[in-house]
Amino acid sequence: MNNDFLKIKVPLIIYLFILLFLPPIVKDINILIFISCFSSIVIILKYLKKAIKLIFSKGIMSILAILIIYYLWYFIVVLGNNLFNSHPFNLYNFLITSYSMFLVVPLIFICIIHILIYTREKQIEFYEIVECIIYAGLIQAFIAILCFILPPFKTFLINIMYYNTGDKLFLNQYYLERRFFGFSNNLLDSYGYGTGILAVIPLFHSIKNGKKWLITVPFLLMIPLLNSRTGLVIFATGFIIWICYLIKSNEIANYYKILGWLMVCFGVIVFIVSIFYPAIINWILNDFLSFLNISSGTANVLFSKNFWRLPSLIGIIFGLGVTIAGYGKLGPILHFTSDVGYINEIWKTGIIGLLILLYLLFKLEKQNIENIKKDYKYFVIFLLISTLIANVKFYVFSCGSGMVLIMLFYVITLPNEQLIKLKTKNKNPKKKISIIIPIYNVADYLQRCLDSVVNQTYKNIEIILVNDGSPDNSEEICKLYFNDKRVKYIKQKNAGLSAARNTGIENASGDYLVFIDSDDYVNIHFIESLYNTISTTNADMAICNYKKVFDGNHDINEKSNNNEILILDNDLKYQNLYNDKKTIMTVAWNKIYDKKMFNNIRYPNGKYHEDEYIVCELFKKAKKIAYIDNKYYYYYQRENSITGKYNLKNYDVLEAFHRKLQFFENIDEKELYGKALYDYYYQLIYQRKMLEKNFSGKDDLVSEINSNIKKYRKNFILDFNIPFLKKIKILFMVLNIL
Repeated sequence: MNNDFLKIKVPLIIYLFILLFLPPIVKDINILIFISCFSSIVIILKYLKKAIKLIFSKGIMSILAILIIYYLWYFIVVLGNNLFNSHPFNLYNFLITSYSMFLVVPLIFICIIHILIYTREKQIEFYEIVECIIYAGLIQAFIAILCFILPPFKTFLINIMYYNTGDKLFLNQYYLERRFFGFSNNLLDSYGYGTGILAVIPLFHSIKNGKKWLITVPFLLMIPLLNSRTGLVIFATGFIIWICYLIKSNEIANYYKILGWLMVCFGVIVFIVSIFYPAIINWILNDFLSFLNISSGTANVLFSKNFWRLPSLIGIIFGLGVTIAGYGKLGPILHFTSDVGYINEIWKTGIIGLLILLYLLFKLEKQNIENIKKDYKYFVIFLLISTLIANVKFYVFSCGSGMVLIMLFYVITLPNEQLIKLKTKNKNPKKKISIIIPIYNVADYLQRCLDSVVNQTYKNIEIILVNDGSPDNSEEICKLYFNDKRVKYIKQKNAGLSAARNTGIENASGDYLVFIDSDDYVNIHFIESLYNTISTTNADMAICNYKKVFDGNHDINEKSNNNEILILDNDLKYQNLYNDKKTIMTVAWNKIYDKKMFNNIRYPNGKYHEDEYIVCELFKKAKKIAYIDNKYYYYYQRENSITGKYNLKNYDVLEAFHRKLQFFENIDEKELYGKALYDYYYQLIYQRKMLEKNFSGKDDLVSEINSNIKKYRKNFILDFNIPFLKKIKILFMVLNIL
């Protein structure tokens, strides 16, 4: 577990857990009051200007306007009924209803604003936030499982919850046998609704972030299974919508095997619960069967006449300003109560208020669909459908984990352009990165490359396009990106890849340099990953892994979860030129460099294998090099690329390898000298064979190679740092056996 996860994400996970479940830690006071006060203090002291600008941004203000209208309508209804209706005003009902509304907005809203600013400041992306939400849910799952396997632990938590909330349901023996496995301010329907959503999140998260996230589903599903039938209905709804997405996107075939394992896991869980707590399974089955035979169970109560009793016609339209749920204490006066969300809203604000809330819900989800990642669009549809379903069972628009998740997903998907006003002076601003892209005869691949660069998650970049006299229509493609102010276009006479890179270096204004070949492309997290690596380690150079690709269909949005950083310093940095990462180390394009590294260093003009010419000098300058195994660079394999076929320019590799040999001789590194000598000697034999095979008239070059073979033959034979088998390999090449 890396340091960033501990310092940045663990506090976020703990905060999310408290916000989602509001564990009753403080007696008689909802912990939401405490964490919202904490967030308010942090925002005032640290983020006040950002918060104000954020609240007045288009995305947030449109939602707040609807909420303000709703609250004004509620108070008009209360005032009107108090003045003109014979129905007596109930102060307790008014206070408890107002308090419930106050918890949802502004208290939850303040906490979510804090989360948004924190995640944007720490560069925690959407998928990472979702993972933190899953981890927060897993904490509750762990608590629920502990309660299941350790009854004394369950009793201990129930005693805490009863003492701190005074909720007498915690004394009800019937419920104690069937639920209350967890630690939350509410373990009833709103709890089940939220935990049902939580169990669905990994299903959608697995689509782009790996099927390993499906492992968390059985654990998260344990929470509603042990506590709330509503949560099981919500999960089943999400599961069906997820399957629909897999079928529509033709992904279902990739999930057949793992779906089988999921079903087996669910079956095992139900079997284990039925063995140790048969009352839970019987309770669930009886309740679901009651919808077929409404003589007993939930259906008998939910669809009773009292639960669907409406006020008079005027009350239906305008409302009476009261909640008729049990906690509103109007039961003795009205002689009935109802948990149905729609009925409660009609009694409170009438059809008018209900329509305002439904409009708010649809607007939230509409904007969510517009802003959210493609693989999560069906998840938004699920949120809408599940909310409409759950509101039949209880009043959804209240303080609970489900409403927190709906608001949270809306806010964290707001596009960056809506939050552009959040930019303020930062004591440690992100440094500018110059991305240098040489261009020559790559019209077929250039747009793919540039699309991947302009969409980088790291935004403080300049993109230097160096047209090296390309005769095709590459320039026309470049012009498509001129409206992006970060793009700098330079056109020069054809002078080769090295000259184009050097032009880019000389025109770069960034603090760091990155090279990308124009027929390759990169993951959208490529720059951000390299920058985070070099900045957190204070290295002079950071390197990532790469993938060889044979088409342009690789998903550039996928996120790697490998954050382990390898530090290369002293002799380690040179040793890595000769291990399994040799190619990774020597190429120019999978790295970020401190710009100072190129003071007095340039690529050799007109040479192939230009990377090999200067790699040792760059490594010598770098006091520390950081390596991360994320494969964020996509190295495209094409037949007509520079490295795709042999020509006389490949002969340049001999000069590059000879330079490297002399470098290790000068710094008296005998082991590395031996490895460099093998590389050089191997290339001498190989290049001689290729010249004799392809260019029979180049006797002068063959003669030069033979001279160097003779010069270094003794050193090669006597160098004990070269393995004996490698010497035999060279002998076989000389004898044309290989």
